[in-house]
Formats: sequence, C-alpha cells, structure tokens
Amino acid sequence: MTAVEIITTVTVILGLSSGVLVLLSDPKDIIKRYYFYLTLGMVGFAITNILTKDVSISHELRDAILRANFSFAILSAIVFFLFSWKFSRRGDLLKVRVQRWVALFVPILFFFLVILSGFSNMYIANIYYDSEDLQLFTTTAFDLTYLLCIVVPILSGLFLIFSDYRFSETKEEKSRNGLFLLGSIITGVVTIIVLLVQRYFIINGLVSFFVVDTLPAISRSSFIIFFLFTTYAILRYRLFGIRVILGKLILWLGIAVFFLTGFYSVLWLEQKAIQDIFSPVGIFLNSVVAIILAVLFSLYEKQLEERIYNTIIYAKFDPGQVVELLAQRLRLDSELQTQVAALFQTFERTIRTSKMFVMVIPKSTEAVEPISVAINFTSDEQGKIETGEVINSLLENVDPSINLSKGFPQLEESVSQSLVSVGIDAIYCEETDKGYVIVLL
Repeated sequence: MTAVEIITTVTVILGLSSGVLVLLSDPKDIIKRYYFYLTLGMVGFAITNILTKDVSISHELRDAILRANFSFAILSAIVFFLFSWKFSRRGDLLKVRVQRWVALFVPILFFFLVILSGFSNMYIANIYYDSEDLQLFTTTAFDLTYLLCIVVPILSGLFLIFSDYRFSETKEEKSRNGLFLLGSIITGVVTIIVLLVQRYFIINGLVSFFVVDTLPAISRSSFIIFFLFTTYAILRYRLFGIRVILGKLILWLGIAVFFLTGFYSVLWLEQKAIQDIFSPVGIFLNSVVAIILAVLFSLYEKQLEERIYNTIIYAKFDPGQVVELLAQRLRLDSELQTQVAALFQTFERTIRTSKMFVMVIPKSTEAVEPISVAINFTSDEQGKIETGEVINSLLENVDPSINLSKGFPQLEESVSQSLVSVGIDAIYCEETDKGYVIVLL
C-alpha cells in the first residue's frame, strides 16, 4: 500500500469509529446524529475518491463512483453546517431567528443537489480515460454553483464553531472547542483550496494527473487531521460525552480477551494433561478448571470494571459546574423534560459521589411537577427531601451568589433537620428564566 492509501484507510477507520461511538452514546441527540452523518459523508467521499483510480473496475462503474463522489462532497459540506449550527451557541441564536427557514430549505436543497450531482450531467459534462486508464472529466457551466454549495456551508460552519470557541466560559471548554476548531479549520481550508485550484485547472482545460489524482489525495488526506483532533478532544476533554460507551467497549474487549485466553489455556491443558476428556478424571479436572476460571473471571471483571470507570468514565466535578450545566440546559429551546432527563442520566453514569440530589423546578403558569434525580439515596431519604415544606424553603432561599453550608441556619429548623438527617452537607442553587436548579450534596 502507498502512503496515501494508508492514510485513507486510517481516516476511514478513525472516522467510522468516532462516528459510531458518538452516535451510540445517545442516538436521540440531534448533534450526535449530525456528527455521525458527517463522518459517513467524509468517509464516503474518501472511499469513492480513491475507487475512481482503481483500474480493475469497469469504466461504467468508475463513472458512477465519480458522480457519487460529487454527491458525498455536497453531503459532507451541508451536514457540517447543520452540525455546527446545532453544536454552537451562535447556532442557538440563529435557530431562534431563522429556524423555520433552515429546517425547510436546507433538507430540500440537500436532496436536490445530491440528486443532481449523482444522477445527472448538470455538473459533470464529460468523463473520458487516457492511455494509462486515468479517469479525466470536464465540468459544465453550473460548476460555480457546485463550488458555492460546498464552500458556503463549510465557511458558515467554521464561523459558528469559531464563535462557540470565542464565547467559551471555562478553560476546559475553551481547550476542547479549540481542538475541534483547529481540526475543522485545517481540514476545511485545505478542502476549499484544493477544490478551487482543481476547478481552475479544469475550467481552463488543464486536466492532468496532478489535477484528478494528486489534489483529491491531498483533500481526502486532510480528513485524518479533523478525525485525529476530534478523537483526541473526545478522549481528553469528553467532547460529545461518549466516555460511557467507550468505557463499556473497552470492558467488553477486556472480557473477550479473558475468555479467549481462558479458552486456549484450557485447550492446551487438555492436550497436554488430559488424555480422555470424557473419562471420570477428565470430567473432574475440567470441572475444577471451570470453577477456577469462574472465580478468576468474577475477580477480573470486578477489577477491570472498577479500573475502567475510575480512569475513563468517572469525572472529577465541581458542584457549581453541575448547577451551571443544568442551568444551561434550562435555557435551551428544546423540551425541558427531555433535555434535563438526558443530562441527569449522564450525571448518574459519570459522576462518582457518595450522595447527590438534583432537582429542577420549571417556571410555568400551569402546575408542573419538579424533575429530580437522587444518586445513592434510599426511597425514604428521597421522600424526606421532596416534601413541599423542604422545596418551598429552598426556593425562598435561592441565591446564585450564596451556597448554603452545613447546618443551614438560613432555612427553617425542621427543614434543616430533615436535610441533615439524610446526609446533606451543602446546597447549591441557581435561578434561570425557565426555572430553578437545586443541587444537594
């Protein structure tokens, strides 16, 4: 394999792996679905691009693959914009202003352009082959439209991601978004430059090996930079929150290694020490080995799971940051119950704490039940916290600038006693325009 083919192979594996991991972490999250679609588009572009150079494929199939390559380019550009729109804070502002326009126009535009680029001669005027079976092509007058349909979404998406980086509030968030921004800029800029240079040569009739082979190779090779930066941000800064599913995959891999090792160890033992596995002695020895393996597996699985969760999944956290994250969720336009429930599920699986009770009380003209989650509380202890007396007393003392400490002299005596009796040491509060966030530790 050539260096370009190796890079393309790594790009495909890395892209598909990160896309599938992100999607599996929460298939209902629109941001993660868009990222998965983006990886499919970029991987599809890389694969079809390199297949157009395969001389073992018939000309008819290579012609179809070239048109598919054009379709994947548009797919990747438009999905990158949609992903950036949902991913960034600037996208939230854009969503409020032009939500209906984007939701209606972009999918229709995407479908229309993909169909035209893949199943018509609107962009590709002619496809022919030279004496060395190199695939060459010329474009139509609509080629400028095709360029705009790729360049504009990419630049718009980069602007949205840059805006999100500029308004990052914490150092960790800035580092995470900075990595994602850098990977996106390098890949996006290289893609646009290659596209413009290639079209310049094609429009002027200067079609050569450099134009149809070298330039596309540079473009698809730049994809690995995006996937490397994104994967590092995922692992280092928990981008997209996929460490839970990643930890489970590592756990399954460790279990598979154990069973594989155990299987071959038993097989070797039977060949060396047991002449007849169905004899009384053979059955007895196999039974002893099975019991030993069962004991070893229970110990191995427990230790492996604890090590993985401690090093990969569980997060160090600041209770104030927990409140801040919940408050940010309350400010979203999405359905409150869905957003908060998803975040609670993440907290339950990734935050290791002795006891934690989180409650969100929406502001509404109608009677709305508080949304709450209790970690490591019994049902009786949870019942003591969720009484109307405790909730009303907490709401009366909500103050983002004051965190209530042990003893809670600011609260009524009966409320303080109830909280202390269930092991609460501190209270963190936050008020937003959509509701109240209360975290008890």
